[in-house]
Amino acid sequence: MDSHHPRGLDTSLILRLASCQWVRERHHVLITGPTGIGTTWLACALGHQACREGSTVLYVRLPRLLQALPIAKGDGRYPTLMAALAKTALLILDDWGLAALSDANRRDMLALLEDRHGRSATIVTSQLPVDHWHEALGDPTLADAILDRRLHNAYNITLRGASMRTRHMPVKDEGPTRSPHHSRRRCAPRGWQLSSGIGGRLPPDWVAAFPRTGWQKSPEYATGERRTLSARVA
Repeated sequence: MDSHHPRGLDTSLILRLASCQWVRERHHVLITGPTGIGTTWLACALGHQACREGSTVLYVRLPRLLQALPIAKGDGRYPTLMAALAKTALLILDDWGLAALSDANRRDMLALLEDRHGRSATIVTSQLPVDHWHEALGDPTLADAILDRRLHNAYNITLRGASMRTRHMPVKDEGPTRSPHHSRRRCAPRGWQLSSGIGGRLPPDWVAAFPRTGWQKSPEYATGERRTLSARVA
C-alpha cells in the first residue's frame, strides 16, 4: 500500500481493518473519494485479506448487479441469487451512486441490504460523499431505510487528492528527432558488417561477419588416417 501519496489515508485504521475483526462482527466499511484515488483497490485489498482469514467474499459493481437482478427475476433465478448474496460473509459493492436508480433498483437494494443486515459485512465504494447519498437515492422514504442499514456500525474512509493513475503513468521517451530515412537505419553490434543484400536484390542490411578459419582434423580422424597409411606401407 502506498502510504506516501497524500490522500488522507489513516494508516492506523487500515491496520485495524486488516485484522478482519470487523467482518466477524458484521460491521461495514464505506470508502469514498474521487476517481483514481484508490477506493476500489483499497476495497479489494480488504476483501483479499478477509479471504486469507477464511471468509467468503464477493466483489460486484453495483450498476451491473442492478442490471442482473431484473434478468434474474425473468428467468426465475432471483430467489437463488438473493440468497447467495445474503450468505456471503463480505460483499463489496463498487461504484455506489454512479448512475440514477429506478424505483425497482431502490427496492432491490433495500431487499438485499435487509437480508444482510446484522448477518454479514459489506464494503461500499463511491465517488459521492456520504452526505450526498440520500439525495442520490431519490426516494426519501426508501433512502432513509437503505442508509439506516448502511451507515450504522460502519467505518468511514474518505480519500482525497490527485489520481493515483497520473502518478504511476509510464513516462514515454520520444528520443531525439530523426529524419524519415534515418529511422530505418539500425546500429550494428560489434562483429557485424554492412551487406549489399543477397544477390543485390535486397536492401543493404547488417549481417554477422564470421572470420575465415582453416579446417582442422579431429584427433580421432588423424589417428584413423595414420593407421590406414601404415597398413598400406605394410
